Amino acid sequence: MRRITETGEVIKAESMGKMVIQFHSDQTDCSSCPLQGKCGSGRNIPQLEIENLHGLKPGDKVKVTMPYFPQSLFNLLLFGIPVLMLVILFLIFTQLSLNENLSFFLALGGTVVCFILVLAGMKKIEKMWAGKIEIRKLNELSEHHG
Repeated sequence: MRRITETGEVIKAESMGKMVIQFHSDQTDCSSCPLQGKCGSGRNIPQLEIENLHGLKPGDKVKVTMPYFPQSLFNLLLFGIPVLMLVILFLIFTQLSLNENLSFFLALGGTVVCFILVLAGMKKIEKMWAGKIEIRKLNELSEHHG
């Protein structure tokens, strides 16, 4: 499994609750990512919200290693499957000799349900992968010399 390593800073933290890590936008660690900086991280400063299992505080510098999930696969799952469902349901309903308008609206309703199910599935994947994210606190000495 491909992994991405990024450095960042804790900008918000609750002790043993949620924390927000803001990644550095200098793209120094983009070499570990298959996108090699094409994600726009220079324009948008990415953030990660995750459970604070390490007792980190705002201002702590961290190194985060996480699984790589291709954006194209994410887009396919999120949008491609519901659109495919729209076409399939429309064809099924028209084959059942239903009015085209009725077939379209039934297919659209099925697509909305499919989209909601895909979103729920993506949330489960996100929770599953959250357990595979490794966070290490960087000490000040290694930042100045490394």
